[in-house]
Order: sequence, then structure tokens, then C-alpha cells
Amino acid sequence: MKGLLLKDYYMILKYCRLYGLIVLVFGACSLVDQSNLFMLAYPAVLCGINCVTLLSYDERSKWQQYCETLPYTRKQVVDSKYVISCILVSGLSVLLAAAHSLAGAVRGNFDPIWVFGVFCLIWAVGYLFSAICLPMIYKFGSEKGRIMYIAVVIIFCVGFVTFGVNVSDTVQNEETLGFLMANPTYMGAAAVIASVLFVISMKLSERFYMNREL
Repeated sequence: MKGLLLKDYYMILKYCRLYGLIVLVFGACSLVDQSNLFMLAYPAVLCGINCVTLLSYDERSKWQQYCETLPYTRKQVVDSKYVISCILVSGLSVLLAAAHSLAGAVRGNFDPIWVFGVFCLIWAVGYLFSAICLPMIYKFGSEKGRIMYIAVVIIFCVGFVTFGVNVSDTVQNEETLGFLMANPTYMGAAAVIASVLFVISMKLSERFYMNREL
């Protein structure tokens, strides 16, 4: 699987550099305006978009057919994308949590509950997005699965814009994301649930891809 991961790493460097720039911009904006949860959640969505983009390029270049001649099983091909997604989401979670810790320390208002909430939010959104999108792509292919994938992106974005725009105005409302960010138990549970769904998604994708005609 090392070769598959290395191939995806080179593809990310070539085709997904713009995503990295967008993540950097949104991450910096989240440090300036901590009340806007969309600025935190969207970079996590982009981690999932990276893997969908890699699958699209694989399909366009006929890599999947070529890979059948290599000493890799279909399970390894699927698992490599999930490993890439895991690395991206986990790395982003740690990076943004560390950035918010440092920003809080500099401002003199460091809040460990907020930092934990940031970590869990990125973790949960990133893993959940990948868990939903990747099986659809492996089941129907990148072209047929594109509509469903776009729909998921819109739902994620609209949800965070609607319910997570301003934490300070909504933290008392138990129906908002602001309330969840202030409760480490809920955030931790969300991260655990997303992780479990991610594993289930991987097993589904393996089954879909093994039964798919290329």
C-alpha cells in the first residue's frame, strides 16, 4: 500500500494545491473571527473533497484499470484513499487546535474547552464527510456520483452557515452548534461517532469496489 499512498501524495501536490491555499485562508480567518464556525468546518470538508478529486483523476486517467495489473488488491486500493483522508483530517484537526491554542495564549483568553471543541469539530466533520461521499463514488463512479457528492457539500455548507455562524449569539440555544461547542461531552461523542461511521464506510466502499466492473 505504500506505493499507492506515495502515488496519491504526488497527485495531491500536483492537483490539490489550491485546496491547501483555501484551507490556509479559512484557517487564518477562523483565528480572527472565532465566532464563525463555518470558517472552521469548511477546511474539514475540503479534506474529503481532496479524496474525491483523487478518485476523479484516477478514473479519468484509467488508473483503476491499470492498477488491476499491479500486485495490489482492490481492498488495498480503497483503503489507501481512506488512509489519505485519515491523515489529512487528523493532521488538520491537530494543526487548527494548536493554532487556536496559540492564538488564545497570545490574546490571554486561552480556553481548553474551545480548543477541544475545535479539534472535535474538524475531526467529526472531516470524517463524516468522507464517510458519506466515498462509498457513493466507489459504488457509482466519479461521474455518476458527482451529483450526490455536490448535494452533500451543499448540505454541509448550508447547515453550518445556518446553525453555526455566530457562537456568541447562539451559545444559549440548545439547538445550535454554538451550544455543542461549549459542551466537550457532546463534541467528544460526535468525534467518536464520526470515527465509527468512517470505519463502516470503508467496509462498504471495499464491498462496492470489489463488486464493481471497471
